[in-house]
This record gives sequence, C-alpha cells and structure tokens, in this order.
Amino acid sequence: MISDRTNPVTTARDLAVRARRVPAPAIRGITMAHLWAIVLPLLFTAFMLRGQIGFVDLGFHLRAGEATLLAGHWLDHDTFTSTFFGAPWLNQNWLAQVALFETWNLAGLHGLVVLNTLLFAAGFAILFWLCARRGRGVRVGAIAVLAAVLPAIYNTAVRPQSFSWFLLALALIILELSKGRRRLLWLLPPVFAVWANVHGAFAVGLAFLGIEALAAIVAARRGGAGKTRARLLLGVTGLSAVAALINPWGWKVYGYVLDIGTDPTIRGAIEEWQPPSIADSAGLLFFVSVAVVVAVLAMSRARPSLGDALRLLVGGGLGLLAIRNGLWWAFAAGPALASLLAPWSERLEREGDEPRPVNVAILAVVAVIAVLASPWLRSVSPLVSEKDRSLIKTGTPVQAARFLQTHSFEGNMLNTQGLGSFLELVAPQHRTFIDSRIEMFPPGLWNDYTHLMSADPGFEELLERRNIGYAVLATRPRPPLADALERSDDWNEAYSDAQVAIYVKTAAQQDG
Repeated sequence: MISDRTNPVTTARDLAVRARRVPAPAIRGITMAHLWAIVLPLLFTAFMLRGQIGFVDLGFHLRAGEATLLAGHWLDHDTFTSTFFGAPWLNQNWLAQVALFETWNLAGLHGLVVLNTLLFAAGFAILFWLCARRGRGVRVGAIAVLAAVLPAIYNTAVRPQSFSWFLLALALIILELSKGRRRLLWLLPPVFAVWANVHGAFAVGLAFLGIEALAAIVAARRGGAGKTRARLLLGVTGLSAVAALINPWGWKVYGYVLDIGTDPTIRGAIEEWQPPSIADSAGLLFFVSVAVVVAVLAMSRARPSLGDALRLLVGGGLGLLAIRNGLWWAFAAGPALASLLAPWSERLEREGDEPRPVNVAILAVVAVIAVLASPWLRSVSPLVSEKDRSLIKTGTPVQAARFLQTHSFEGNMLNTQGLGSFLELVAPQHRTFIDSRIEMFPPGLWNDYTHLMSADPGFEELLERRNIGYAVLATRPRPPLADALERSDDWNEAYSDAQVAIYVKTAAQQDG
C-alpha cells in the first residue's frame, strides 16, 4: 500500500494548496537588503550615463590612439605641438588610448560614455561587494561604499584613469577571494602587466598589494595562521612589480609616475592636482568622507587591521596631495569603514527584511531612471536640463574648431592650454603651442606661456621669437593677452563666440 506521504496524487494536491497560501515571489516583493544590493549600483550607473564628455584630456588621447593604430607602433614622440614637435614622449597611457580611440571609432561618443560607465560601474559594484562582505551585510556595505565614494564623483571623466578605477577594484577582489583560494593570486602579475601600459595608478595598486603582503607577514610572525599565504603574497608582489616593466619604456614608467605626482608645475597649474580644499565641492566631499571614517573609528568596538590602517594612511595621504586622488581613497576607505561598522550589522540587517511589493515598485522607478539617463535619450530625457542636452560638455569650442578646420594662417598658433587637446583632435593641421600633457613641457615653456597670457612687458618680442601668427584664446576667463591684442594695430579679431576668440596677425591671414 502506498502511503499518503509518497502518494503522487496527494503530494500534487498538497503542493497546489501551498501554492495558493504562499504568494509568488513577484507578488511578495523583494527584501530591503535585495533592494539596496540592486538599486545602489543601478543609481551609480545612471549617474555615470548622464555625464557629458569633456575633451581637456580626452582629445589628445584619442588622437594618440589613432596615431598608434596607423603606425602599428605606440606613439613615443610628440606630433601635436609646434613647440616640441618630434621630441621624445613617454606615452605611458598608450594602450588605454588605443582602446578609447577604437571605441570612439566604432561607436562614437555614445560608445565612449558606455565604456566609461561600464568601467566605473563595475568598479563600484566590486567595491560595494567588498564592503558588504567586510561589513557582514548589504546595509552596512551601502553605508560604507557611499561614504567612501563621495570624493570620487567629480573625477569620473572619460580618460585612461577610468581603467585604473576598474583595475584597482579587480586587484582588490582577487586579494579578497584569494583568502580561500590562494591560486587566484597568480592572476595579479598579468593584471599589472596590462595596467602599466594603461595608466600610472598601477603604482597605487602595487602599494595596496605590498601592504597586504606586509600585513600577512606580520600576522604570520605573531603566531597567526597563513605563513604560506604570506610567502605567496610577498612573491606575487615582487612578480607584479617586475610585470609592470613589460611596457615600451621599462623601468622609466616608475620615474614617470613619481614625476607626475611631484612636479611643481603640474601641482601649480592644474586644479585637480592641487590639494583638496573645503572651498570646492570635491575637496569638501573628501574631508566629509575622512570625517565619517574618523568618527566611526572613534565609536566602533572594532579596531582596524594592520592592512586597513596602512591603506587608510596611504589613501588619505594621496587624497591630501591632490583632488583627483579621491578615486584611490575610496578603495582604502570603503572596506576599512565596513569592517568598523560590522558590530552594528546584526541589528541593521535584521530590521525590515520582509519582502515587500513596494520595493519592486521602487526598483522599477530606479530602472526607468537608468534608462532615461541613457546617452541615446539625452535629447528628450527629463533628467537633463535644456542647456545640457548635448553629449559634449558645455563650453567645448566646437564652432571655433570648425572655423580653424577651414582656415589656415602663417606662423605658429598660440592657444589657451585647456583648448589644446580638443584642437589636436578636431583641427590637427593647426599644431598647438601647449596642451594637457603638462609633464612633457619644461618650465621654460610654461614661463613663456604665462608671460604671454598675462601680456607681461615684452610679450610682443616673445610673440615674435616664438613666431606666433595667430592666437586661439578662451574667453572664460578672458586673459589679459586678448585685451592687448584687441588694442594692437598689428592684430585683428578673426573669430569670436561665447567660448573662444581668435586673433590673427595682420600679415598672417590666409583664408582656406
């Protein structure tokens, strides 16, 4: 005799009854923890998709990527300027430039936005996962990642450092997962071999890797477990440092990174390389983020590990050196903050864990926001103001570049530094005076540029010595040189709009 327990008819009837009693998952909704896990990366993705493209750096990177592909060889000398044409250029970003140009060539500006979004969103998702893992819950992870990423939101432009954001996240998740599977550590040397050809922040990744190795060695010597892992980490750190030498310039990339970070010209001339200040938004958010970490450190029952403490010191030190380093502070602060918040995890994760239909509605709204943020819907999206409908950042001298495309002039061009990169992309027949490759130009050229833009006494002789036949000047802010050329009988204004004024020496104009 078959019992009711195994009778297929009875079993089917019981299942039908249970199905009527228990609502389907879609009807029951999703938990708040699941909502956090999905919505936060989705909102960050929408934020990235909504951004405009600026060309202060991107222009010369795209042009260099094209030159590399055409030549079949990385670009190792200047081809853009009249001042340093043919001079050696340690073009450490060459592989990122190729990737950016190929994306632009195949998918246009929309493709660049999508690529940049994928790199940053993937890095953010990994960091969120690390924070949730360290904090033993999604809510704690959300709090930690939001506080840590605050200073990074002003440094998400399309350029090679986007790759570094993702690669640093990748290195950290490999380190985290390798605690259970040591063989994953062997993935790190290939990562650094690629990274050293993409962006200089590979040095930050090496520093974090070295800290992990040092912390493991100290723990092992204190009698803790993990001597094998400590030795392996030390070896992988050394191999990764050697792997970074697999680049066209070998060991010189290390000197390049050091020079970039300490060059007084760069730190004085470029805003993002200056120390953070509470007077600007990015600097204020950095100090808020640091304050959150310090406050939680003071209140938490947990103490930071040696690795977390050292990463906070390195990340905080980098953040204090330059505004743009807020990107790397995020990866130091997030996991450490999550670990400090872990004692509160049980209470936070216990509250409001029941599935709720309203959470599905919230998720749907956020999904719609992400779709409306798409660059393809930018022209009609209610999320974008009328003045920001264009995918190209407001203030980019598009019309002035078109004018230059159809005109030629005798002599060399003098340009506002911030315009150089875009002009190199759109009007490459006009070689620039200076551009955003600050590290390439010696102090003497910067002194000449400063004297010219300020119209200091003797600037006319300097214009002659540099054989300047025309000047492309930004009007916001308007340099004193523009006023001086307008007053001069030897110069005429050939073009002007809201962003740019072009002045031509009287004998230099040749309409194209």
